[in-house]
Parts: sequence; C-alpha cells; structure tokens
Amino acid sequence: MGSSILFIPRVIVQEINIVGVYGLLKNARTVKVNGSYMYVADAGWGTKILDISDTSNPIFKVTINVSSNDIFIKGNTLFICGSAGFKIYNITNPLVPTLIGSCSLANTNPQDVFVNGNYAFVADYTAGCQIIDITTPYSPAIIYTYNSGALSCNSIYAVGNYLYVGENASIKILDITVPSSPIFRVLSLSGTCFGIKVVGNFLYSAHYINCKRLQNNQYFEPYFAFIS
Repeated sequence: MGSSILFIPRVIVQEINIVGVYGLLKNARTVKVNGSYMYVADAGWGTKILDISDTSNPIFKVTINVSSNDIFIKGNTLFICGSAGFKIYNITNPLVPTLIGSCSLANTNPQDVFVNGNYAFVADYTAGCQIIDITTPYSPAIIYTYNSGALSCNSIYAVGNYLYVGENASIKILDITVPSSPIFRVLSLSGTCFGIKVVGNFLYSAHYINCKRLQNNQYFEPYFAFIS
C-alpha cells in the first residue's frame, strides 16, 4: 500500500479543501517545506523532494536514496535519521542535495530528529535519546545518550535549554544547559507519546492511551500541558 501527500490551503474556515495530491509514495512518515520545495521522509524508500511552486500540481524532482524515518530542515541544511544512521545534507540546490556529514546510531529504527542550535537530538527508539554535536557538520558526533530504560523513545523536541523526550510510558523533561550532561527535571503525562510540540508555555503531545469509554481500546488522543 502506498502513501499520498495532500495539499491543503491554510485558511481559517470550518471546511478544508484539498487542492493537490502526490500519490507516488510508499511509506510517507514526515513532511517538511522549505521555500518552493517539499521534502518527504518515505522510510526505506528515501527522502523525496518535490517542487510545489504550483501546489495543485506537485512535481517529483529527486530522491535521496538513504533510509529516512524523519527529517528536519534548518536553513539550507537537511538532517535525516533512518536505518543508515544520522545524515546531514546541503540543500542549497534542492535538485542536487550533497551529503556533508554522518554518524552511526545505536538503533536501526530511529523515530524522530530535532535540531536546536549546534545540537541535533534523535529519538533512537529502544536506544534512548542521542544528543549529537553538529558544530562541525562534516563530523557530527554523539556526545551523550539519555536512556531512561523505557521500551522506546519515539519523539523529541527542544526549545531553549530544555529537551522534551516522548517515550512509551511518559514524557521526560531534561535541562540541556550543558548538552553533554543533561539533568532530568520533570516526569509528565503517562501513556505512550508519539509526537511533541512546544509553543510558548504549552506542550502539545499525541498520546496513545487507554480509554475506558472505548472499552479499553487503544487510540490516539491529543494532550496539552502548561509548562511555565
């Protein structure tokens, strides 16, 4: 079964209309937009780059042929995590992405990557959270692994001096003032977390929880928490 990308206009109305579709994907995991190009993490089928100058007619341009579970873009730099490890690409010319640095990860199924300043953070599934120094992008290096012993580390988000780690049983909040020596601060929200976003003083998470009103079936439910 394949995957599709839907293009939806950003408008403040009750109804959402699809304006374009690109359907030639295998297992789309994440999408990022930079300028007039869209980057799609398509798992084992690499990162697809599409020209979306005309959102009603997205045009495939190139594939970065390296496993891609998640991606992050900062300026003209693309960060990828996948079964082949952590990769950094120069995308100044999106049609000719150039590998500039990489490092191995402990797990072959990393779930999430986030970049804050000179550090990248990777949710490395059963291997915990990897903190990677990218000051020199040609030679990124893991400087710390945070592993609480949870079954899986699924999502990651960093803002300021704090790192939010979504695991199978909770969200951990770490002080990363010194990234090579993070300090555990807070344990928040029970249940498996698959996605985190922090805006202002609020944390938003996608949780996979147990809900009695659905006869204990598992399902995704959004949460938000005040973190001031």
